[in-house]
Amino acid sequence: MSKVRHFSIALTLAALVASAGYLRAQAAEGEIPDVTVPDDEEIAELSGDELRERATDLIGAMQAIHEHTVELQSSAREGRDVIRLNCVNEKLLEIKQLLNIAEASRSDFVEASVAADDASTSHHFSQIAIAYESIDDLGEEAKGCVGERAVFHGESQIDFEGPDLLADPTAEPPFPDFEISDPGYGSGYY
Repeated sequence: MSKVRHFSIALTLAALVASAGYLRAQAAEGEIPDVTVPDDEEIAELSGDELRERATDLIGAMQAIHEHTVELQSSAREGRDVIRLNCVNEKLLEIKQLLNIAEASRSDFVEASVAADDASTSHHFSQIAIAYESIDDLGEEAKGCVGERAVFHGESQIDFEGPDLLADPTAEPPFPDFEISDPGYGSGYY
């Protein structure tokens, strides 16, 4: 086969892969995908293609969390609640910084996987996984910033289960044998 034919086949395959990824991203738009982070033993057992797929899934989940946090920011802005807006802004800033770190690690991850450097590949994948875990936690905290009002409705009720009070001073008079009289006045003049 000619080089042009090989190039056209490769280009067609690349377009199919890109469109499948785009369709998968469109199907999950608006919802944060549930991604599991493999531990070190699982990372060692995964092939390079599986690691690239997992890294892509983690980056996609991080971007979805980022987009959801931006939506929370706009809802806090529309509600004109400065305290909630400041809280979401702090979380969003941290998410953006971690997302930049994760994307840089993904770039280094791809370079290391092309160079077939297993130690560097697993190191950069671990950085992506750590960034995902931090971003996931920050996304939950951002939900807490905005969702406080929606979570609490009505009066609160507290139920306590525990031991009874051992020495309850109100149960019986403190000095049962003595009659306590009121103190007399200090002078005859009121």
